[in-house]
Amino acid sequence: MLGFKDHERIPLDRVLAPALGRAVASARNELCGEPPLILAPPTSLKARMRRSHDPVRHLVGRLESSSALDGAQPAEGMLAQRSQAAALGTLPGGGRQKGRGLDDRRRRLIGAFRVTDRGRQELPGRQVLLVDDVLTTGATIHALYEVLTEAGADVRGAAVMAAAEVRRGGDASEGSGLE
Repeated sequence: MLGFKDHERIPLDRVLAPALGRAVASARNELCGEPPLILAPPTSLKARMRRSHDPVRHLVGRLESSSALDGAQPAEGMLAQRSQAAALGTLPGGGRQKGRGLDDRRRRLIGAFRVTDRGRQELPGRQVLLVDDVLTTGATIHALYEVLTEAGADVRGAAVMAAAEVRRGGDASEGSGLE
């Protein structure tokens, strides 16, 4: 995953997209009664400048032509980073979550995301499935869950490609609002 995300090994999408597709299909079948919207965390300005692509959106894009989404609709433009979070992310080490514990990650993500005007129009009452590449502490999923449910979305769950070991004990999904 790191090779694909941070080292421009784009051909790995041939392996990673089907893996994400299986996670999405499983979550969709188990958690959603109707085809959900698929939402990924908005990419930070710093990450967009560092990479030639948005890894999660790239993989979801590959799934659109497959049967893995089974009617689920990838949705763009419904979430954005708040300007304060974007500014913090441009500072050296400011936005990186790597190496941070659960409490620090959650604290740094409070208020980091916002629902856009389009999202406020389209999200109320819609089933949503969150998609991300790696689940470490669940802080990003938790922050997205909070902002989306506040906007009236019915967040049914999340599909991730990998789960990293959580430092200092605890479950990655603990307290996230998801099971």
